[in-house]
Amino acid sequence: MTARRAYALVDGMRVHYRIQGSGPVVMLFHDSPNSSWLMLPAMAALAARGFTAIAPDTPGYGLSDRFPGDPAEVDLHRVAAHFHRLREALGLGRVGVYGYHTGAAIAAIFAGQRPDAVAGLALNGYPLFTPAERADILAGYLPRFEPAWDGTHLAWLWARMREQTIFFPWHRADAAHRMVYDVPPPEATQASMNDFLRAGDWYRVVYGAVFGMDCAPPLARLACPTLVCAAAADPLAAHLPRLETPLPPGSAVERLETPVAALERSLDFLAGHPGDPAGEPLPTAAPPGISPLFLGPPGAQLHGLWSPGEGRPVLLLHGAGGSARTMAAVAARLAERRPVLALSLPGHGESDPPAGPVGIEGWAATAGAALDGLGIGEADALTWGEGALVARSLPAGRVRRLVALEVPQAGDVAEAERLAPSVAPRWDGAHVLTAWHMVRLGTLFRPWYRTDRAHARTDAPDPDTARIHLEVCELLKAGDRYGEALRAGLAWTGERPEAVTLPHDPAAAAAEVLSSLSP
Repeated sequence: MTARRAYALVDGMRVHYRIQGSGPVVMLFHDSPNSSWLMLPAMAALAARGFTAIAPDTPGYGLSDRFPGDPAEVDLHRVAAHFHRLREALGLGRVGVYGYHTGAAIAAIFAGQRPDAVAGLALNGYPLFTPAERADILAGYLPRFEPAWDGTHLAWLWARMREQTIFFPWHRADAAHRMVYDVPPPEATQASMNDFLRAGDWYRVVYGAVFGMDCAPPLARLACPTLVCAAAADPLAAHLPRLETPLPPGSAVERLETPVAALERSLDFLAGHPGDPAGEPLPTAAPPGISPLFLGPPGAQLHGLWSPGEGRPVLLLHGAGGSARTMAAVAARLAERRPVLALSLPGHGESDPPAGPVGIEGWAATAGAALDGLGIGEADALTWGEGALVARSLPAGRVRRLVALEVPQAGDVAEAERLAPSVAPRWDGAHVLTAWHMVRLGTLFRPWYRTDRAHARTDAPDPDTARIHLEVCELLKAGDRYGEALRAGLAWTGERPEAVTLPHDPAAAAAEVLSSLSP
């Protein structure tokens, strides 16, 4: 059984969450600056025990919307209340709650706000910092994160992600703050880095909120049986003796030997205090305009942007390394006039990876299934790169008109190796700069590695650091599937459409597309 991903609408904001299993509900709250992705092992273990595990992304993290207004006004009480409204929107009654680090502080506040709604509480790594520790962390732990034209922000971030597995706080690189964890493999570091990049500079908001508050008072408002625990290597294990607040009957405070033991103990504790079974989630309305959604079964879900409406839909398909996000600006403009579906193909963006080898025909079958899932018979198509070949591979009658940009030409494997050097995670983080410079040079030269004046792009706008950052973030999610997709495009033997050129401004591009696609 695999977790399913979905969105709910709460307080006018989209909340992304994962759900797995059946039976009594346990809600899981993640740490900062990660997302519900970190809860997948716990969710699988709960599902195997006969529970429904539901893990939302904290506002502004993962795929959940940020709170509107001043970020300085965001605190954990607001986050916890938001999650109660999510619980209500999903039709949930009493729940068990598991929280890890930042999520543990949110979980304690959540349980105190509505004692009638929480059956049992497990807090794995509960923060009880002293005033001096909080001041030190707030002074050095959370620097601003802004894209730099040369990509050095990514090199800094890779080093910071690695450093935080060696020292706590990460900016105190001395023996007194050394931890004894294994440094994760590069693939795990990249997955955590992707979550950081999803949050961007917002990473400081909820992180800063937990470091800026005294987390002892929420414990005094608890009414349900509560486990407070930590693994011995967890720096928050040193906070267990600081817990002076009396806990409700049936509670426990425990130091466990390993992270696995701390998780298992937490889940065993919640199994002894089950909440209510999950019913069918209540329907949630999508906000007006274009909205994200997931299509397909768990483990093979496609992520996309969808705006229903009158008229023939426009299907947007990206090229190798792209995603629905890289097409979002034009999609939003098109959605003002026509129904629009922008898809992230398998292994790209937030879509699940493919079960087998990447191929144009397989992508076309996946895109056709997504159209079927929305009841779309015929569509027009706007495509980038390999997306044009995917559109051409759809069965006859599925695409009435096609506007194709940057159509890949047939080539050999050697050309693919030059175009798409590996961006698989490396121990030293060098792959992030490879990705950055490849994308940036691609805005200046075509192909990007031909940096002579004969290959200079005169049709491109000025380099846009924000746009380059977006494209690099999506490329890093795809990893070496980027190269696989590019090779599939070079090897495709079908008839390739003619490429057209659109204005770089999304509004002007959308207007020209609509003109080209009009009946």
